[in-house]
Amino acid sequence: MNQNNFFRKLWGLIKWSLIRHKFLLPSIIIMQSFMSFMLVYGIALFIGDISDTDAMYLATGTIVINIISTGCVIAVQNILQSKQNGLFEYQKTLPVTRSSILLSEIIIWTVIGLPGIIASIVASMTRFDLQINFSLLSILMLLIVILTMINVGFSITYYFKPQVAVQLTQVIIFGSLMFSPISFPSYRLPNWLVTIQEFFPFLSSANILRGSLFGREGYLTPFNLTITMTWLISTFFLSLFALSRRKL
Repeated sequence: MNQNNFFRKLWGLIKWSLIRHKFLLPSIIIMQSFMSFMLVYGIALFIGDISDTDAMYLATGTIVINIISTGCVIAVQNILQSKQNGLFEYQKTLPVTRSSILLSEIIIWTVIGLPGIIASIVASMTRFDLQINFSLLSILMLLIVILTMINVGFSITYYFKPQVAVQLTQVIIFGSLMFSPISFPSYRLPNWLVTIQEFFPFLSSANILRGSLFGREGYLTPFNLTITMTWLISTFFLSLFALSRRKL
C-alpha cells in the first residue's frame, strides 16, 4: 500500500513538472536538436578530411556535450530560477518524500534530454555513415551517463550560490568542448591535463560511450565505469542530503 502511494505521488510530481515546463520543453528540445546537427556538421568543416577515428570521436563528443548541456547547464539554470521564485521551497512543503522530489526531477530531465541525444545519433549517422551498436549494454551505458550529468548539475545547484553555479556551468560546457578529449583524441592535450580529467565524469563518460555505442576496444574499462558510477552515486546522495535540509 505504501509502495503504491509512493509511486502515485511520484507520478503526481512528474505531471506537475510537465505542466510547469509545458512552454519550456519544446524550446529546449528544438535547441538541443539544432545544437546536435550544428556540432556534427559545423566542427567537421574545420577538420577537413575526417578519418573513421575522428568521426567516432566527434560523434561521441556531440552526444556527450548534448547530455552535459542538458544536465549541467539547462537543468541548473531552470532549478536556480525555481529557487528564486519560490517554487522550489513550495515543492518541499508538499506531503511527499525528498527522494520523490529528486527522482521526479531526474526523470523529467532525462526525458527532456532524450530528443537531443537522438538528434546527435541521427546527425552522426547521416554525416559520417557510422555504425552504432544499439544493444542493452549501450542503452544502459547511455542511461548511466545521462543520470550522472543530471546529478552533477543538481549538486552544483544545491551546494553553490547562484552566481557561482552559473559560472561553473559555463566552465564545464566550454571546458568539455574545447579542453577535454571528448570530441578529439587525448594525445592532442598535455599528459598532465588528461590525467586530471580522467578523474572527472566527463571524459570517463565519453569513453564508456565510445566502447559501448561504437564497439571500440579499450574504452569501456572498469576504471572509466568506476569513475562515472562514483560520480553518479555520490552526487545523487549529495543532492538527496541537500534536499533534506530545511533551507538551501
